[in-house]
Order: sequence, then structure tokens, then C-alpha cells
Amino acid sequence: MIKVENWSGEEIKRYGRLIGEAFAASPGIAEKVPSEYIKIVFVFITEFYYKMGVLYTTSEKHEGFLSYWDKKTKQPLKYSLQMIFKMMKVVPLKYLLLIGSTSSEQYKKIMSRL
Repeated sequence: MIKVENWSGEEIKRYGRLIGEAFAASPGIAEKVPSEYIKIVFVFITEFYYKMGVLYTTSEKHEGFLSYWDKKTKQPLKYSLQMIFKMMKVVPLKYLLLIGSTSSEQYKKIMSRL
């Protein structure tokens, strides 16, 4: 894992959008939410994890990403609120609720397999 550092705002947007495109192309959330909203949300999520300092890539070619932190890592309220307000400005509430509920379902599936 390589910690993502020293990225410009444009790089964060670019890779956030690519991550969103991957989710928008897979079954599940894409069946309920228009792909453009999924991409926008993942740009904001990527920015959030980057600002928290917990965004990692799998290689120098940025083929995969993950966020990782331990229980001691505090999530600054400032960044959380920024992300939420940005999402609320551009994504209709009904889609934000669907994204949130779908994410929770996917998390439960992953955790039940561990």
C-alpha cells in the first residue's frame, strides 16, 4: 500500500470520478441511483479520505484504492461536515438516502464473510 499524498484538487477529482465510475458500472447501487450522482459522491468521499490522510493506492499506477485507519484515528468533524454539505448541494436527498442504505448493506455482506 502506498499512502496518497501531495495530490492536487484535480487529481483527487479525477481518481474519485474513476472510483465512482467503477461503482456505477457494477450491479447494486447503480440499479437505484443515476450514475452521475454516484460519480459525484465518490469524488467527495475520495476528497474526504484524502484530507483525513487515510487514502492509499495499491501501486504507483493507481490501479486500486482503499481507505484505512485504526480506532485511534479521529475523523475530524470539519471534513465530515464539508463532505455532507457538498453532497447535499448537488445530489437529491432521495439518492443520498439510497446510497447510504446500499452502502450499509454492502458493508454487512463483507463483514459477515470475515
